[in-house]
Amino acid sequence: MIKMNYYREGQDELFSLLNDYIDKTLTKMMQSDYEIEKCKEINKKVNKAFDELIDAMPYIGGGENFLSDNIVEATIYLAVYKVLKEEGISVEKIGRIIHKGYIENIESNNEEIDRLKNCGEIMFTDENKKDLEESAIRSKDRMYKDDFIVEFVEGDEKSYDFGLNTFQCPVYNFFKEQGAEQFTKYVCDIDFIRSKYLMSGLKRDRCLSEGDNVCEFRWKRNNLPNKIIEI
Repeated sequence: MIKMNYYREGQDELFSLLNDYIDKTLTKMMQSDYEIEKCKEINKKVNKAFDELIDAMPYIGGGENFLSDNIVEATIYLAVYKVLKEEGISVEKIGRIIHKGYIENIESNNEEIDRLKNCGEIMFTDENKKDLEESAIRSKDRMYKDDFIVEFVEGDEKSYDFGLNTFQCPVYNFFKEQGAEQFTKYVCDIDFIRSKYLMSGLKRDRCLSEGDNVCEFRWKRNNLPNKIIEI
């Protein structure tokens, strides 16, 4: 049974995550363009936009699905996008703001760099690949209509170690419903930023946010991604 009010019930934690992002990242990114009072005004608008999005967030299993965290993170970015777009900032610049903040948060925290490096090692273990394969099989059951639908891809023992084909993405669909389809690719590009620190060698030649009918993820251990995000 779909628990439609899952995110609303956990809104205190969600707003804590949002305001942590605002305090540590967004305000810093905006101060080069705006006075502090204007930044405070923007931050209040982001809180309001986020609140308005909570009830529309796609439910994909809540705490039982680790990818629910992706929905929350993406919704924070969506709230920022909506507000900054109203301020007349281009989608390209908003994308750069999101990327710069993401990178600077990692670069300023050695513990986070080490954590991501360790995650990159775990990612290629047989246990993790088995978990991903089983999750992909379960995704076909459509337990939650908005959930990811994916297919596990065995490695070719040469160009990649394993991969996933994503046929349905709740983030992409949510952004599209919210009139933010053009912003989706900038959020998707965060995968390449993470891959750089994971050293997971992400290669993605096709993506739903680019108009394709699938997102093709291919990973190669101890390699850089095939797209480097510059800030």
